[in-house]
Amino acid sequence: MPFTRLRQSLIQPNGSITGSLLGTASYAVTSSYAMNGGSGGGSTPVVSVASLNNQTILYNFSSSQEATITGLTLTNNNWGINVVEEWNSGSGDIYYPSCSLLMHFSGSNGSTTFIDNSPSVKSISGVGNAQISTTQSKFGGSSGYFDGSSYLIQTTNITDYIFGTGDFTIECWLYFNSTASEQGILGFRPQTTNGNYPSFYYLSGTLRYNSLGVDRISFSVSSNIWYHIALSRQGTSTKLFSNGVQQGSTFSDSTDYTAARFILGSNDYNTSTNYFQGYIDELRITKGVARYTGNFTPQTSAFANNASVTQYATKYVGLIGGLNDKSVDYGVQKLSDSSLKVVKMTQTTSPFPSGSLSSSVDRVYVNVLDYSKVNVTSSYATRTLTASYALNASGGGTGESFHPFLLA
Repeated sequence: MPFTRLRQSLIQPNGSITGSLLGTASYAVTSSYAMNGGSGGGSTPVVSVASLNNQTILYNFSSSQEATITGLTLTNNNWGINVVEEWNSGSGDIYYPSCSLLMHFSGSNGSTTFIDNSPSVKSISGVGNAQISTTQSKFGGSSGYFDGSSYLIQTTNITDYIFGTGDFTIECWLYFNSTASEQGILGFRPQTTNGNYPSFYYLSGTLRYNSLGVDRISFSVSSNIWYHIALSRQGTSTKLFSNGVQQGSTFSDSTDYTAARFILGSNDYNTSTNYFQGYIDELRITKGVARYTGNFTPQTSAFANNASVTQYATKYVGLIGGLNDKSVDYGVQKLSDSSLKVVKMTQTTSPFPSGSLSSSVDRVYVNVLDYSKVNVTSSYATRTLTASYALNASGGGTGESFHPFLLA
């Protein structure tokens, strides 16, 4: 006799179904379903978001620029990355309040007045023939001139320079008139001690950075050329840049530099020889901020004398690929279980309004997420389903067994 079959996909019982097909028959199906084996009923799944493994802020990040982020936990590849780009408003320096010294060396030719434009103005005194000169300048038509027998000095010990264990940036433009002899350029010294504080000096064709009595980094320089020099410490990671390009290797420095005074045109407060011969322009010291963590493009105008606190635009980056992928905003490469490299790709586009933002992003926030901390839990009560299915068959006959198709 003809009969109707139950489709496999419609019933998934946890027991047997028996019965005889006598015209019209009813079959009861009872099944229990437990979700995640939890107790309680009707609760929403709980998702513990990946913990923030590390956040790194990269400053003045340009196309093709790379940075290495360390101190991470990348074991078993249970990690992800999120990048946010942020630009400032059109003018000003968002880190101006952190400037501990800012000197433009502006003034009339021959002036011996040296102005500090930082938020906390300091008195800088000239010794010997140090003066303002209009013969050479990087910006503004004048610079500080040092004739090889003069220097500038802060006369008392203060703590408002780079001192402590935190981040800092020291930068300026240098122009050598001569590279014929040893020359002290810049230093920090307590009034009674020499030798262990940060200093720059020239020797044997190279500009050298010295701290704790050890030459850390050196690179070649020539006369009659402007160089932008920047020393930047982030955490314990310290880098030296010349014209925006890192020189030498990154080195570790966790020294707590206590109160000292600042010297420019020499690197020792009581020296009588080895003075700088040339010009210095746009000197800026920023306490608490590592402005440069990777190669960058030096500024093309004088440093700002005011703060820029208005956020201009933010872009939440969604396109992240491998280090050599194309058409992505950032490339990422895992270097080890504790470090990765991130590179800003040349294809990066700016947020609206397009074209009005600088090519160098003021701040790039790189967030590395530890997905091993992800936990998804849910709790549902056991659900009981009872259903009756009627089979309407035509024809008669008794004792004909019906065997439904069960889901294998």
